[in-house]
Amino acid sequence: MKSSYKITLIILFSIAFLIGCKKEENYSCDPEINKWAKENFLCFQNASLDEISTLPPRLQKTAYRTLSAENKYNLWVAKLEDVKLTWDQPVQKRIEDLLSTIDASWFETESKTINTNYLQAWEHDMLYSWMDSINYYISFMTLSTIEDFKRLRDNPETIDYSWLHDETIVRQQIAKSSVPGGEPKQDCFCNWDISCGINLNDPCTKTNICEHTNSGCGLLCLYPCKGDCESNIILQR
Repeated sequence: MKSSYKITLIILFSIAFLIGCKKEENYSCDPEINKWAKENFLCFQNASLDEISTLPPRLQKTAYRTLSAENKYNLWVAKLEDVKLTWDQPVQKRIEDLLSTIDASWFETESKTINTNYLQAWEHDMLYSWMDSINYYISFMTLSTIEDFKRLRDNPETIDYSWLHDETIVRQQIAKSSVPGGEPKQDCFCNWDISCGINLNDPCTKTNICEHTNSGCGLLCLYPCKGDCESNIILQR
């Protein structure tokens, strides 16, 4: 009995040790925003595309990282269906091809099913044959539309954030972005500076401090954010 009791205790202590040492999930390099994301975790899971897309860019990426693969996939299907309506048939066909190729498993953390060769070829074709980088960014690298960005810039008071537990950080981010140079650094995909913002001259500084931001950047926000933008003018007046 004593031996069995000791074995049981060892197992329980081992489980407790493993749980205690498990790396806590992080969604942002900013401790305050990371705390906000955890407090609003359940709010994000039930949010609509319209709600997520009208969050300021930095907060939108943070909220996006909390979502399940299925939720991310559903948001992008909705966004792509909207985008498709704004383009002529050649681009529509390519968006339809993208929609028929991706599935929810591609949006899992460190997905093994994602076809990077297909995505790279699709991106190259779209950028070099069908649209400029700004339209590409708005269409395929953020859940926001140009109308969402304009509303954030010009009429943020009309946006309903009551679905969140606390609007304070959201309003603070909007207020900072209305002042030239006031927007905090943005997580970005350093391989292509356009994902830092509309301004192609915004420098992107590579860093290792944000290595936990393993999604939210690049095409369909499928790629890691590998650095910080020194500025982001999307919301600046």
